Amino acid sequence: MRVMGYAVPSPATGAGAEIFYTGGEAYFHGYNRDTGAYLPIDLVGSTVALKYGASTGLFLNASGNVGIGTTSPYRRLSVKDTVSAAQSVIAYDDTRYTELQTDASGDFILNPSGDDTFLNADNL
Repeated sequence: MRVMGYAVPSPATGAGAEIFYTGGEAYFHGYNRDTGAYLPIDLVGSTVALKYGASTGLFLNASGNVGIGTTSPYRRLSVKDTVSAAQSVIAYDDTRYTELQTDASGDFILNPSGDDTFLNADNL
């Protein structure tokens, strides 16, 4: 199916899945025209991949493991990126965060924006 432009189904009532293109962006959503409420969408398949062009950005396998930058996640969340910058960030807000990285040697790098790292364990 190819959708070009924006076409409201006739009659424009009830609930259903809508696909349309407007303002340079494509949309797919569940929507109830009677209530104006968005509806849940279930994507069902042996795997689910969200892509940007030919590159897979987010991947969900049959075991429920999520991959970012990989189509073979081996844990609940696997992030893979072969760059020298951080692969992951945990953030309080846009200015307070901690970068996490595994480098080419397999070393773990922890880089907090606040410059302090606290390990709260008695057995260290």
